[in-house]
Amino acid sequence: MSKNKYLLIALIVVQIAAYFIINPSGDFLINDEWFYARAVNDFNFNDYQFDSLITPSLIGQVWYAKIITSVFGFSFEALRFSTIALSIFSILVLYLLFVELGFRKNFSFFASLLLFFNPLFFYLSVSFMTDVPALAFVIFALLFFAKYNNTERSRYFFIACLSLIYAILIRQSFLFLLPLSVIFVIDKKRLRLKNFFFYFLGLTLLICLYFFLRLRDWWPSQDVDLHTFENASVHWTHVKKQIYSIWHYMGFFLLPISFGYLFQRNAKKKLLKYFLIVSAFLYSLWKIFIQNIFF
Repeated sequence: MSKNKYLLIALIVVQIAAYFIINPSGDFLINDEWFYARAVNDFNFNDYQFDSLITPSLIGQVWYAKIITSVFGFSFEALRFSTIALSIFSILVLYLLFVELGFRKNFSFFASLLLFFNPLFFYLSVSFMTDVPALAFVIFALLFFAKYNNTERSRYFFIACLSLIYAILIRQSFLFLLPLSVIFVIDKKRLRLKNFFFYFLGLTLLICLYFFLRLRDWWPSQDVDLHTFENASVHWTHVKKQIYSIWHYMGFFLLPISFGYLFQRNAKKKLLKYFLIVSAFLYSLWKIFIQNIFF
């Protein structure tokens, strides 16, 4: 058995053991997922409308959860275990992403567990909140972007775009990643018509889905402006006021990738590297203890 397979199996065993210890079985709730669970239970293709207080895009999560509950019956336990399955899947994919990026296998193993045992991730992985499912599809997209970067096979780029679009259909916070992926299209070394086609096909698909969902009332309304992007002025005001919170919520789960890059052996400009780490740490302390953002 190769070391890769051994470490992947070890990741599965560690995660299952952790869940066995906390025992997440049972028909109960631990957060606001009752709101999303009700959407799954009520959803149908004829006359369903989103509750006006639903803020994440959510529909992608509703679709796969509806299939699961159609097979196993509706219960909070079934929905929770769907998130646990995605959590295990995302950690395995994160390990493969690290390996694809050229990190050593042992480092990739422990860095993946670092994300899994992150208190935010672990807590949310035993709920039906949107955070872990959306992140799982983002990590899957990043893996295929990395594969495309290493092999220049266009199908990897297309799969990455589709996965990213599905993540956006669960939590629109990741919308900013889609414009960033255009970097792979305009790179002179791999400038191909096929890549332009795949990128704009994905973009067109997302735009069509957005208007379709709006037409069916399957998209969050503007009752809570902060979570929609139709009202640009209100959204920008929130961004300016909550810079740390948005960075924390959208990027904190991906910190292992950032630290992996910063601490790789051949990284240059060490002074800049440590300056960024110390600055981020001090800024976090200031926001937490001086401005009391969590209290």
